[in-house]
Amino acid sequence: MKNNHFGQGIVMPILVIILSVIILTGISIGVFYLVKIQQDNNTPPEAPVIEEQTDETDAISGEIPTSETIPADPTADWKTYTNEKYGFSFKYPENHFIIEYHMVDESTNRNQYYIGITDDKNKKSLGNEDCPTKYFVMVEGFTGLFNNLANQSSYPTIDNFQTKIIKVDSHETIRLSGIFNANTSSGSKIGDNYNSAIIKLGNANKITFDICSKYNGDIIIFDQILSTLKFTE
Repeated sequence: MKNNHFGQGIVMPILVIILSVIILTGISIGVFYLVKIQQDNNTPPEAPVIEEQTDETDAISGEIPTSETIPADPTADWKTYTNEKYGFSFKYPENHFIIEYHMVDESTNRNQYYIGITDDKNKKSLGNEDCPTKYFVMVEGFTGLFNNLANQSSYPTIDNFQTKIIKVDSHETIRLSGIFNANTSSGSKIGDNYNSAIIKLGNANKITFDICSKYNGDIIIFDQILSTLKFTE
């Protein structure tokens, strides 16, 4: 009996010591992690590293960046027609051709000079058609008030008739548009779009620039050709 009491007296202090060590270890670990978390929260984030460009070119495209994108000129590779007699020039698509035709209408005493723009390389003559090619320019004598040329009464086959005064190379120009309400001798059909521009050229002549719907003329190309008209008078 005496020996049992002695063993119990030794075991109890050992258990107390072990428990104390475990408790102290747990407290130490807890304090360590609390301090680490506090330090992490107080540490500012690292600034991102930005690699400095060594030249002025864009790293992805290799192109020199500009403050604004400059659209390409769709007429840059077009051919140029120049008429020295009437003092003007214009550009036209590289796959199109020029046909010229001079006509005097004796019944009205109108002296008309046609410049046809066509993509039909086999077409050799304009003939007497009112709308001879996909696009055409007509130069003729001009008398009277310029604005009267945009009078709708002169265009009985056009509905939704609209006019707008614009400038083409500083020349006053009447831009006409509408929709055909009847089939015409020039080949236009009901519902076709009508587009034309009348440009005052000096005091004696005017230029009429038309697009022919029967040849499926492209209104975008029409306006691009119109935008390239230059005058030397």
